[in-house]
Amino acid sequence: MATTLIQAMRYGTPLAQALRVLAGEMRAQRLAARLPVLLTLPMVVFILPCVFIVVGGPAMLDVSRSFDSAGQPAGPFQPDPFEPAPQPDQGRSAMIATPSLRPSRKRLSLGRAAAAALLLLSVSACASPPGGGPVGSKNGPTANATLDDKARVQLRLARAAQEAGNTGSAVRFYRAVLDQAPGHVGALLGLGETLSESGSAADAVVELQKAAAAVPDNVEVQTALGRALVRANRPADALNRFDALLRRNDDDLRARLNRGVALDLAGRHAEAQGEYRHVLKAEPNNAAAMANLGLSLALNGSAEGVAILEGLVQGGVDSPRVRQNLALAYGLKGDLEAAARVARLDLDDANVRSNLAFYETARQFVAFKP
Repeated sequence: MATTLIQAMRYGTPLAQALRVLAGEMRAQRLAARLPVLLTLPMVVFILPCVFIVVGGPAMLDVSRSFDSAGQPAGPFQPDPFEPAPQPDQGRSAMIATPSLRPSRKRLSLGRAAAAALLLLSVSACASPPGGGPVGSKNGPTANATLDDKARVQLRLARAAQEAGNTGSAVRFYRAVLDQAPGHVGALLGLGETLSESGSAADAVVELQKAAAAVPDNVEVQTALGRALVRANRPADALNRFDALLRRNDDDLRARLNRGVALDLAGRHAEAQGEYRHVLKAEPNNAAAMANLGLSLALNGSAEGVAILEGLVQGGVDSPRVRQNLALAYGLKGDLEAAARVARLDLDDANVRSNLAFYETARQFVAFKP
């Protein structure tokens, strides 16, 4: 203001006019100072939501579409004419699935059909539980491809879906990660395990072979590949994998347990039982080894297998896997009444009747010894 007064006196400018101009400028400055405060609320209400929608909208749509398709299989799965048909809610826990002896297009003889069914039954019947930590754990594979933020989120969602048993969403998320990073070993391993659990063993072998080629010395990947080969009915290839693991570490009990599964699939039950007993010598309370031993003995016609499985159920290891193994052992023994009673604990009447028919057919090829 002092400057304005001095200039008005020096140049003869009317004082009233100079003060009016100065007052107008001061009011404008006050309004300009209030403008940021006045704009804050409209920006928060109208502008920031639009920014969030543009930035996060595509990712949220991808997640929504993935969960909307939860439970959908990754692709069509055509079971073998003599492959045990998986049952809802039993595939992950039951050691065997309900067998189905549907007629072959080639009109195979009854003996050949029963032999094929019994062979495939041993794949799922002697399946040991997966071991090791999660992908990325201390003994797990290391990722050999860089992931962006979106792919890392998808990988976490895939693992969560796999642990929850939602194989359709898990496969979708794993494939999305691999589209961005084709060489990511953790995603290959997770995808292979999920496909194997969902019944697509051949596809699982393909994915796990890629992971094994990337990290040939990784125990977790080699074990998963061996298990997938067993489920794909390739016991000889699976045995090669587990033999290599045991040459590297003779104390690898998980490899021994899975090797026993492969031997059972190959019909070498006595050798398989030796592997299970080796595991039980080191871990007497290993329920998976005990259940596999009991079923292997039953498939070999030994009454000891029935006693072992009965002991597991009475001892508290009362899971659908063990119960259906016991039902199979009763069926092979010829006690169809007991087999039906146990099978009904987990299966409906139609599947129980299908199982009993299978037991009756398979019993012709198992000489049960009391």
